[in-house]
This record gives sequence, C-alpha cells and structure tokens, in this order.
Amino acid sequence: MLLHRRIRVRLAAGLIALIALLACAGGADANWSSRRAATGASALAIIAAVAALHRRGRSRGLAPLSMLDKQMRSAHRDGRPLGLISVTADDPAAARRLAPVLRARLREGDRLAAVDAARLLVIAPGTDPQTAAALASDLRRTLLRAPDGPEWARIAVHDHRAHRDAGELALALAAERD
Repeated sequence: MLLHRRIRVRLAAGLIALIALLACAGGADANWSSRRAATGASALAIIAAVAALHRRGRSRGLAPLSMLDKQMRSAHRDGRPLGLISVTADDPAAARRLAPVLRARLREGDRLAAVDAARLLVIAPGTDPQTAAALASDLRRTLLRAPDGPEWARIAVHDHRAHRDAGELALALAAERD
C-alpha cells in the first residue's frame, strides 16, 4: 500500500513538473504560440497515457504501473535482466483482439500490461536482450499467423536500463507515438 502511494505521489510530482516546464517553454518569435500549443497537446497526451496505464491496472485488480515499477527497480538493484517488449496495434479494437493471442504465447512468469488503448507491454523478468529479441520475433510470427491478426502491428524491444522507473518508461512510450 505504501509503495502504491509513493508511486502515485512521485508520478503526480513528475506530471506537475512536466506541466510547469511546458508552460514555461517557448520563445519570443512569431511561432511561439503555435509551438506552445503543440507542446501542450503532446504533454496532455503523455499525461493521459500515464494516467490510463495506472487506471487500467486498478480496474482489473492489479496495477501494471506498480508491477512494472517493482520489476524495473528490482532489476536495477540486483543487476538482473528484464525484457520489455511493446506491441502497438493499428487501433484499440485490434489491441483487444491481440491480448489473448499474446497471453497464450507468453512464458510462465511473463506479464502483459496495457499501456494505452492501442499499446500492450510484455514484461519478461530474467530475460536478457537477446532472448527478448527472440521472444519478440516469436510474438511477431504468432500475430501474423493468427486468424484475426492485425493488418499492422509494431513490436519493439526496450532496454529497461534506459529508464529509471515505470513512469519514465511510460512517458518514453507515449512520446514515441507522437
């Protein structure tokens, strides 16, 4: 319970800092207002993605953001590998169809979390980058063979060491979409 509270407080503080930073962004030229509006829209998209990640987990009785944060911190602390594979579908309906197909292909101990409406994240504890790439390739083949597979899906392997915690990874994934 305390961990969840700390994550919410840290997440809220990060979002407030991001909003403050974006409010101060811009220059004194003629494009200042259009840049500020575009930056504000991107900030709102990032905030919505992070909030959706936290909210989705709570509605299902688990917290993917908290679980991912725990896995990432444990991997950083103990020096253990952690495989992170994002699967981005062409629309939310396709992502909902992909989830059971992906879950059936995951190994014991791997988890599937919804990042946003069209993006899923495979969390694979103890998986080094080479094995994560092989798992991503296997998932790609599985999706291509699925009877109701997507017309388009992007699968990417992420290095957990490039991000401090789940909030930072969620922000990076949301920014990647823009």
